[in-house]
Amino acid sequence: MQDKPPLKLLSLEEAAQTLGVDYRTVYRLVHRGELPAARVGRVYRIRQGDLEAFFERNLVADSSRTTDKVSTPKSQTCSACNRELLSTLSIAGRCDVCGKPLCAACWSVKKLRHCTPHSSAENSPDLTPPVAEPPEITFEQKETPSVPVEWKATPPTKVPETPPNENTGYGQLDKRLDDLRSQGRPVVTYGEAITLQDQFIRSFVQRVEWLETVIAAHTGHEIDLRKAKVRAVEPNPKNPLDNQLEINFMQFVIRTGGWRSPLQSVVLEARALAHFDRLRKQKYDDTLLDAAEISKEFDALRNDKKKKPYRDAFRVVVFGCFPGVDAAAASLVTTPQMIGGFTDKQVMVALWDSKTGDVFYASDDERVWPYLPLIDPKRWQETIDDALGQVSDLLNARKSLTADDAVGRLKINRHVIMAAFRKLAEQGILLDEVDDIGWVLSIGRT
Repeated sequence: MQDKPPLKLLSLEEAAQTLGVDYRTVYRLVHRGELPAARVGRVYRIRQGDLEAFFERNLVADSSRTTDKVSTPKSQTCSACNRELLSTLSIAGRCDVCGKPLCAACWSVKKLRHCTPHSSAENSPDLTPPVAEPPEITFEQKETPSVPVEWKATPPTKVPETPPNENTGYGQLDKRLDDLRSQGRPVVTYGEAITLQDQFIRSFVQRVEWLETVIAAHTGHEIDLRKAKVRAVEPNPKNPLDNQLEINFMQFVIRTGGWRSPLQSVVLEARALAHFDRLRKQKYDDTLLDAAEISKEFDALRNDKKKKPYRDAFRVVVFGCFPGVDAAAASLVTTPQMIGGFTDKQVMVALWDSKTGDVFYASDDERVWPYLPLIDPKRWQETIDDALGQVSDLLNARKSLTADDAVGRLKINRHVIMAAFRKLAEQGILLDEVDDIGWVLSIGRT
């Protein structure tokens, strides 16, 4: 009987030295389950074979990964319909022959499995049967996450307006716009609305990609986005409200389990609202969206709950309003207890005013916290900075700190506490999950 070769085990420091990275990088890989490791007492040991396999897997991933990042959305288009893909989450599949990306509409709706050059007649006998379920999209973990991008309310780059009709020249239009702006009117031109809408959708996509977990608030279940199935949907603009408002939106359906019988489901959605019929006719709009128009949108959300993919899902909808919303419309979400205010167990909404840059939502709603990086990144960053200081002070005094203890002593939302714990772990503080205790931060222990 041949003896087994001796087991080669590495510490986290040795593994980091082998990979040429910082110790904290290896710790995060182990903590996220991407690099297998065994816990021996209070230390971790990694098999050299597992480390080599991890390296080989990432070599393969890097060779097939495009070099374009989410922050440079000019990068890719669908290889079948040539539609621009706003992010990696918009890629539902790839050509079976060359690996070029295919959008959700071509992959899931049209059942295409090849790019345009490879879908010719001579290749048709080799086409694989359509797959009912879309492939799982893996969230790429950023090495050094930054603050989620903010929606900008600053004037966009000048975009040529729709050519004037026979009764309106450019000079007359510009004078009219100047007069309205001098009066303090919330003016947006057709070109500005198109540009702002595009910026709003792209910012939303970037924010979603920075999220690590989402909460199905109506059930309390947490979904790890790195392990969940994600379907990106970019529908064409439509006019559901008798041509009053035209909507363009981006939607992410996030699920665990199968698509036909999901265990948990969350829908994240950005909706851009504007009077585009008015913008096309008079080339500008200076009328804020009012409470009646926003209420119709809310009614549509309630009516959609029985449809797929909203059935049994928790839905978060951020409305981008162009040129903005009036005070009565904003109060529908900031004070939902008022008559006509929006409240729903399965739906949470926020309104972004493109004129002022303000975000309106029910700030005292506990369901907001997991989604604050998506809805209001400025407030989220301020909250995390404050929590980091308080958690650090308490940890320095006690040398070890559980998440439950931090929540109880500091009276801070648990989701914020866990975000602060992860930030401190990235700085080298030991973070462990202990049976019957939960997450524990420790100083000076190995």
